[in-house]
Amino acid sequence: MSAHIEQNDYPKFLIMKTLPIRFFALCLLTYSIIPTASAQETQRFNGWPANITGEELSTQFANPPAGYGNVPFFWLNGDSLNRERMSDILDTMAKSATSGFSASYIHRSPEVDSIDHKKGYALYGKTDPGKPDLFSDTWWEFWNWFSGACAERGLGLGLDDYTLGWYGNGYYPDEVFNRTKYKTYPGKLDITPHTVSGGELFTLELPDSTVSVVALPQNDRNNKPIDLAPYIENGKLSWSVPTDAKRYTLYVTTTQPAYLLHPDSGKELVEAYFNRFEQNMNAKGRNGMNYFFQDELLYPLTILSWSADMPEQFQTRKGYDIRPYLPALKYDIGAITAKIRLDYCDVVMTLAEERYFKPQFDWNETHGLIYGCDNLGRGLQPLQYLDYFRAMSWYTAPGNDAPARGSSFIQTKISSSIAHLYNRPRTWLEAFHSMGWGSKTEWLTEQIDQHFMAGGNLVCLHGLYYSTHGGWWEWAPPSFHFRMPYWPHMKKWLEYTQRLSFMLSQGYHVCDIAILYPTETLQVFSPEKIDHNYDFSYVTPLSNAGLDYDFIDSRSLLQCAIDNKTLNLNGESYKILIIKDIRALRYETLLKIRDFYRGGGIIVAVGQLPEASDLNGSNDPEVDKIVKEIFGLNASQTETIAAKAQKNPQGGMGLYINDTRNLIPLIRRTITTDFKPANGSGNVLHRRTPDRDIYMVMHVKPGTECLFRCFGKAELWNAEDGSIQDLPVTKVTDQGTVIRLDAPYVRSSLIVFSPGEPTFDTLPKQAPVAQDTLPITGDWEVELVPTLNNKWGDFRLPASPEMIGPEVRRVRYMPLKTLGKIKNWMQPSFNDESWPEATYGFGTPMEVLIDTSTQKVEGLAAAAINGTLKGWKPYNYSWQYGVENAAGSQGYHGLKGRVENNFLILDKSRNMLFRTHFYAPENGEYVLFTGDTEPNSIYIDDASIQSEDITTGRTANGQRETRRLLRLHKGWHTLLLIFTNTTDRPDPQQPNKMIDLRPRSAAVLFPLADSARHENTPYDPVISMKWDGHLLFSTQEGRPQKTIYRFKTAPGLMALELQIAGDLDKAWVNGTEIEAKTNIEKLDDAGRYRIVMPTTLPHTSDITLLITPETGFDGAATLLEPIRLICGTGLMEAGDWSKNGALLYYSGGMYYRRNIDLTENDIARGVELDLGRVVSSCEIKVNGHSAGILIHSPFKADITPYLHPGENRIEILVYSTLANHYQTIPSLYKGDPEAGLIGPVRFRSSALLRNSGSTAAPQPSNPEKSAPQPAPQQPSNRPK
Repeated sequence: MSAHIEQNDYPKFLIMKTLPIRFFALCLLTYSIIPTASAQETQRFNGWPANITGEELSTQFANPPAGYGNVPFFWLNGDSLNRERMSDILDTMAKSATSGFSASYIHRSPEVDSIDHKKGYALYGKTDPGKPDLFSDTWWEFWNWFSGACAERGLGLGLDDYTLGWYGNGYYPDEVFNRTKYKTYPGKLDITPHTVSGGELFTLELPDSTVSVVALPQNDRNNKPIDLAPYIENGKLSWSVPTDAKRYTLYVTTTQPAYLLHPDSGKELVEAYFNRFEQNMNAKGRNGMNYFFQDELLYPLTILSWSADMPEQFQTRKGYDIRPYLPALKYDIGAITAKIRLDYCDVVMTLAEERYFKPQFDWNETHGLIYGCDNLGRGLQPLQYLDYFRAMSWYTAPGNDAPARGSSFIQTKISSSIAHLYNRPRTWLEAFHSMGWGSKTEWLTEQIDQHFMAGGNLVCLHGLYYSTHGGWWEWAPPSFHFRMPYWPHMKKWLEYTQRLSFMLSQGYHVCDIAILYPTETLQVFSPEKIDHNYDFSYVTPLSNAGLDYDFIDSRSLLQCAIDNKTLNLNGESYKILIIKDIRALRYETLLKIRDFYRGGGIIVAVGQLPEASDLNGSNDPEVDKIVKEIFGLNASQTETIAAKAQKNPQGGMGLYINDTRNLIPLIRRTITTDFKPANGSGNVLHRRTPDRDIYMVMHVKPGTECLFRCFGKAELWNAEDGSIQDLPVTKVTDQGTVIRLDAPYVRSSLIVFSPGEPTFDTLPKQAPVAQDTLPITGDWEVELVPTLNNKWGDFRLPASPEMIGPEVRRVRYMPLKTLGKIKNWMQPSFNDESWPEATYGFGTPMEVLIDTSTQKVEGLAAAAINGTLKGWKPYNYSWQYGVENAAGSQGYHGLKGRVENNFLILDKSRNMLFRTHFYAPENGEYVLFTGDTEPNSIYIDDASIQSEDITTGRTANGQRETRRLLRLHKGWHTLLLIFTNTTDRPDPQQPNKMIDLRPRSAAVLFPLADSARHENTPYDPVISMKWDGHLLFSTQEGRPQKTIYRFKTAPGLMALELQIAGDLDKAWVNGTEIEAKTNIEKLDDAGRYRIVMPTTLPHTSDITLLITPETGFDGAATLLEPIRLICGTGLMEAGDWSKNGALLYYSGGMYYRRNIDLTENDIARGVELDLGRVVSSCEIKVNGHSAGILIHSPFKADITPYLHPGENRIEILVYSTLANHYQTIPSLYKGDPEAGLIGPVRFRSSALLRNSGSTAAPQPSNPEKSAPQPAPQQPSNRPK
């Protein structure tokens, strides 16, 4: 009954891709370097590595071929798709190191869109189909054009099946699996136990779906199950229970409908999904196809999965009838349990591969497409899909995501291990969602390098948005692409990742260690723990010690050839096999491990040892015998033996330790490792091509000598610019080459060994020499460089042909009459910190009172009406955006273009009263709308309202809304709302799930004729509540008060423009009144004004305005839009610009300029410009020459080659993140607004500066203006 797997049972794809496909891919890759338009038409086979050797490798490293650039998720929600806008995006992206896109659609929230989800949904929510609707005729027409437009630009296009691939969401899985043959297919087991007593006659009506009925005595679980089939007649069991045991457990196994193992599932999915792209696209459109993606696959395969033909399939593959043993899948029926579970899981997984996974893989592979994945568990849950490792092997680019700032190193290591062992061309890395709009380039490089180090080599930068819908649409932001101010520098970073992706896809991976993945142990001992994260933390110290490894599954281990004391498969050659807490495995796997030991291999066991297999189950002497042969002890002895080692005559070693504390020294004592830092700390990745060895190294302390188990000419390949330099070596030994590494700890180095003799480091070691340091303090000349192009309304709606520059968005204000005799309120020295502060558009249309008494409604109303109720405070909101930073429930992963219409938040656990005045423009009928929470009482003109015409309904998101028909006379009226016993519920929102459960309400009035309301949707051209056209509210009963507004500006202010609801009476700058006749211009009747400064104001200035607001526009509601600042050259010290007036809200670029005098002697000593900290990226220019773009620390450059005696012009262009712009948008991802040249800035010089390990200076570019051009000095012998 033991399992046996023949070579022929393995698909050809597990051994090597077919020769015709590999040959065709090689031809296409070779042809792609010819710069013709036709070479870029088809995107198929792009990114499939070929064996590149010699000079071609270095040439393509500098300029990688198609297919190695960024492939972002391209989210197509947020706005209606149109060709002109998409063409703009494609033109922009085609000019960056981008290879294509995997288009994606979001899901809605069941809690927000409750009506849409009332009939059910899959996983997290139903797909938002976008505009046009996904898979509609109009959509296919657009998609066909879209794909063709991508191909024309050398870009590929595929579809990410996130949300639309979840069965239950209404798309192609539903189309297939809702067919009768799937709905009724017996695909899942239910096993029910019954306890019966010996001697009784037990009867039971059995369902038609019964598969087996067996019994076992409770006191002896090692007996063979009693098959009760002979005692079943006409669906009824009648069994006289034997008296051999006091009690028996009777197990009834039945089936339930499930489609997972239906024989047609995979091929019909291919027909319904993948083939539809072929059918609905013309030749031009099909040329763009690439990069399909499987995202969070909803395929709940478990140990209880079943197929109608399982008895026959199992009998054929395992040689016995499974039906009597089915209870073992859920219950322990004795020693045989382990065997049954292992056998059954193997058959179920094999059927899933053949019927579901393989047809989809075949379609993508034969079409030459990269088919990636990021599926549930990400490898940390080995029982996802029953066998995660095997399931994920059916993608041409197995992968995972890397969310936010947490490392996904282990997940990426599992993905890359699958790619290595199953010979898949790429490893997909989805990086890095949910970091927020303040994501800085500083962090990106270290994180991407770590994941390259883990084996990722296809960068999918999350994400690219078709639209951000005025800043109110996002999905786990940021979007690192063209909307980011630092996009001009980000393009250089993408070129960096493109070169690394290319190099780390070439050849094959090299490491010494294979770690057995624990699938079988979990299948036997905890098959129900599908969502359980396995503890892989023990591998992290290995990585950090420079010991690289692959995880290996049993199937791959069985395929390994044992040669020269190593395990060999698809280029991998492992010297050591580690098995940690492997309690169960297939018998053939155990035999392979024994053969490896006998063949001279090294096996290290940690913790528990194997005790069960699919030969005879648990407690098997055969298993104990083999384990003891290898390790000198068996599983039962591990509790008393802490460590043991033995060696056979062939050199094989069986090493046992009971924990991982001594694992690293044990490995280093046993073999000469591939990479060994002298201090024992560092990370490494090694790949080998036919004529080169490629090492990526990082996290090594500068100055550390490292041994590479390699020989030849060492070179430093710089992925930032594609350059190659000789790398001097310290020495060469019998074990390999020793090189001293000087790169910063958090930066990676790409070290390549090529045929030839090494260059030795002849520079003598010298003691550190003190450097002269010159701090650069005081003002810099600054000039703003706006980057936010609002052509398509990405940053503000409605769209406008403007570049959004510096703006004033928040002001302090105070009614003039409240200041009494105070007359210096326009002076910069005046302290206005006690004044209210608000964002433009947000006013105080109502007042609120929180009452802690126990009065009833009538008493509260009386007290409010007669004025004895004290403590009223302004209630601030905007008629467009609702309550500031409380826009209401949005759904998953950020804003979705929604504004909650219920603007009264009831969360104080007390009585809450709201009051205001409103104006009825004429006698007549009006409608009062109230929101989701109905007021306990409503008073108009001090009387409880009486309306016989009341209608209550539900809005599109399921909220209650009530309409009351009222008759009002023309004029001002009072409105009082009373809510008793409101809840004390905090705002529970998290960035990944913006669900605001606080009770809310509203009170809005309209003339009856204008009371029809359009329910706003996320795709509307405006972001707003639905209350446009409402009656005016005013706490001042229509008596506007002259109000003072104060704010700070930005450096270099020349003029400002504003639009107000009211009249601008006067203006002051820095305490001096601005001449109205000559410097203040009213531009139109819509309240637009321009104020020109008397002169350009170099520093940030204080502005004071005196405005008479229109009725109903109290507070900052008077400001209808941000105040636009027109700035020229200004002055500002280095530091965080978000701390400098209105620059808090400025996302974009800024030039910092200054002149510095240097003597010939100064220059001869060497000069380094150290900027300290920069947020987020910068370019340094000296006398018009670029000295480099810097996107991460150290933000310093050797500027000596560009200097000349006398005056030198230093220019630093800094780009920020989008966090500043998002400070007044209610995103929970808005981020830290820190920005600018933070500093401290200083010059450093010394006689040894040129050889100190500082960044080698790049060659000068063409100057932007005339200046003497000194010849650049030669770089150091020791590059960094």
